[in-house]
Amino acid sequence: MVVILALSFTSCDDIAGFSEPSESKEVREAGMAAQNRPASNIDPKYQDFSSWGLIAFKGKLFRIGGIRDGKNFPVNEVWESADGFRWEERTPKSDAAKDAMVKNKTLFEPRRGMAVFEAYNHLYLFGGWYDTGNIYKKVFRAGFGNDLWVSQDATEWKLVQNNDVLSLYVPGVQDSAVVTYADHNDRGELIDRNVLIIGGAQGSSVALNNVWGFQVLPPPVNTIADFKPAKITHARQSTAAIRFNGKVYVIGGVQDYAHGQYTKNMLRSDDNGTTWVNASPKSTSSDISNLLHRADHQAVVFQDKIFVIGGYRGSGSGVDQHWEDDPIETLKDVWSSADGENWEREGEIATLPDYFPDEEHYYYRAVVFDGKIFVVGEDRTWISEDGKTWTNGPQMFVE
Repeated sequence: MVVILALSFTSCDDIAGFSEPSESKEVREAGMAAQNRPASNIDPKYQDFSSWGLIAFKGKLFRIGGIRDGKNFPVNEVWESADGFRWEERTPKSDAAKDAMVKNKTLFEPRRGMAVFEAYNHLYLFGGWYDTGNIYKKVFRAGFGNDLWVSQDATEWKLVQNNDVLSLYVPGVQDSAVVTYADHNDRGELIDRNVLIIGGAQGSSVALNNVWGFQVLPPPVNTIADFKPAKITHARQSTAAIRFNGKVYVIGGVQDYAHGQYTKNMLRSDDNGTTWVNASPKSTSSDISNLLHRADHQAVVFQDKIFVIGGYRGSGSGVDQHWEDDPIETLKDVWSSADGENWEREGEIATLPDYFPDEEHYYYRAVVFDGKIFVVGEDRTWISEDGKTWTNGPQMFVE
């Protein structure tokens, strides 16, 4: 077994077929010893591992798809972790095995920027961007996806049965936000699970203002129904969306990345995505406007509050946002709200890196897991029990 340490500069049902990761004392001690070391000898395979989807599912964290090796080529790997630090690949390690699964339609094609969500104890993956020059040097197809995949174990995947209907309804898209919610009858029984796919992009300058709503029907049916299209004001990608106290909030985002146009607003829907109103945030903090001027930030519901974490922003001056010409600022601040209207600045995650070499900003995703907020970055993981105080350590990739 080979353990790769990634160093940076600065309760549940069992899944059939899953093997628990070994509790290696040596691995854990190595990770603790490396926690405060400066960067050195980072394996290129894991240094630039970004644009994946992150989700908590059946007591573990899953990292799905993305790009790595410092190349702009997507992968179709699924990695799992029981603690957010030690990661093992759930999909076959062999390139040939993955290729065979793709051809047999038991694994999604390599992609990045997809939306991932959970329903009925199954994982779902929607859309994203694929490339002909993927990391396995095989050609599947290129473009923006509008396919919906489902898996009960994160290893074998299949298209939902009426995916062709969804493909007619939703265009290919990447970097969308996704919100799910449940309907119950008068007896409190689950009727259905609903999904909203919000915004996204079909290129750096083609953000969308669509809201695509549909129902996911439970297995073994594995179909979708009840399509409900809607619109939001201002097209946006890389936005944050969250459902809180029966309302859906869409916060910030970028409208035209290539020309530095940010949306700088917050929207609220009281009817699950059909109609939207501006929801101007209030705060005693003088920098409340900064809450809205950001993209690729994270939003989670934790301890009966909405938390908005980090992201990035450019000058918003309308110039090309290439990092060499108009540097993008990596944001490290954390905001919270108990009602969606009044906001408080909780502080910041000071140890988040500004960026990795040759990247415009440091990539991370946030999720609530094991009663804490986890911020999983490219090479390190940050954890907080209150949204104010954060601890962090290096990740370990086991081969």
